[in-house]
Amino acid sequence: MRVHFIFALALSLGACGSNSHNINDSSVTGANVGTSDKDNHKTDAPVDFRFPIYLVPDDNFWSGCSDPSTIFGESCRADRVSELESGVEQWLAYFPLADRPVIMVVEKENLPADVTNLQIIDLYLDDSRCKGVDIPPCFTLWACYEHSPEDIVFMKDEYITSQVVAHELGHAFGLPHTEWLNEGCASPIMTTPVQSKFVTDLDMQLLCRKHPEISCPISPGSWQGTLIDTVSCVKYREPKQESENTCK
Repeated sequence: MRVHFIFALALSLGACGSNSHNINDSSVTGANVGTSDKDNHKTDAPVDFRFPIYLVPDDNFWSGCSDPSTIFGESCRADRVSELESGVEQWLAYFPLADRPVIMVVEKENLPADVTNLQIIDLYLDDSRCKGVDIPPCFTLWACYEHSPEDIVFMKDEYITSQVVAHELGHAFGLPHTEWLNEGCASPIMTTPVQSKFVTDLDMQLLCRKHPEISCPISPGSWQGTLIDTVSCVKYREPKQESENTCK
């Protein structure tokens, strides 16, 4: 079995009539991607970037890829790994190579034994999951992130994209949805519905605030003037909020 090394983080989108979804339940985190996380506003981060993080595909993550010994099966798996790597790279591109956190994509049987602080995020392709996500009828759920254990679940293989990966990894790193934004603020990857296809400076600023163990690769003044201005762009969702019944 080969081991794919990936450098770390998460995504989603939203708009009526497009392949996106809006998540209204405060127990859910995602954007065209959701999270049935029941404690998504907790202050402690679920991962520690000082230690490797392992992305472990479940057997069903490879559904539709046929026999891995065939050319089609091998190509299918390589394509999915490439999307994972691209989503992760959106976050880690901010870091100098020497300071990049590490995420390893490994098969279950290749997980290291007797490792201290083993951090695992399981990957699934299972449309029967994510039941805690509340979405309007005209939106489509692409994926979700669930705590205990840490899982990223994709609804269909076509939703295994770098954008979705980037958003959901953001949740795995402890970031909630950053909605809604004040006027004049650029939309980060962690909004729902997601307006950006890429990780932004604001996402990175919020990651740095969440993870003091990392050497922040972005200066406080590089986005909207100051760190205070950056954070003031964000309006976090209240713990309880009524769900919308119609799309706007």
